[in-house]
Amino acid sequence: MLRLAEPVEVGTVPSSAVVTDAQGRTCIFPDAEAGPVAVTPAGGSLGTVDLDVGLVGRPVLVNPRQVRHDLDCG
Repeated sequence: MLRLAEPVEVGTVPSSAVVTDAQGRTCIFPDAEAGPVAVTPAGGSLGTVDLDVGLVGRPVLVNPRQVRHDLDCG
């Protein structure tokens, strides 16, 4: 089992909220009309993705694939 020597604080979102576009960039969307917010996943588990703790408290669209036509993270 691997463990970090120093704990890292993260925020967790459902994996359905994180988009990876055709160029390999990852992002989340605050709502159905807002632009993308670039993110760098820090880990996760089945069904969740760990993101930077600075994103805690920000709105996130949990189903962008169902309500958006443009899923480009650029």
